[in-house]
Amino acid sequence: MTMITLFRKPDVFDPNFFISEELLKDPKYKEMSGNAKIAFILIHDRFKKSKLKDEMGNVYCELTIRKLMELLQGNES
Repeated sequence: MTMITLFRKPDVFDPNFFISEELLKDPKYKEMSGNAKIAFILIHDRFKKSKLKDEMGNVYCELTIRKLMELLQGNES
């Protein structure tokens, strides 16, 4: 099973920042597909809820590609 593991530094991530408006309005995301924007929002939400940290204090989340595809298709299981 392929796993996506994403890291972030705790000091550069604001869990209260809702990213979707920026994805819709910022010209740098104009070429980004709708599904890519939704995937970004789903992954962002995982980070907000994650309690996983590595030895350096970076917060991370894990998400399988299959699970991400299920979420994008609305077949959450």
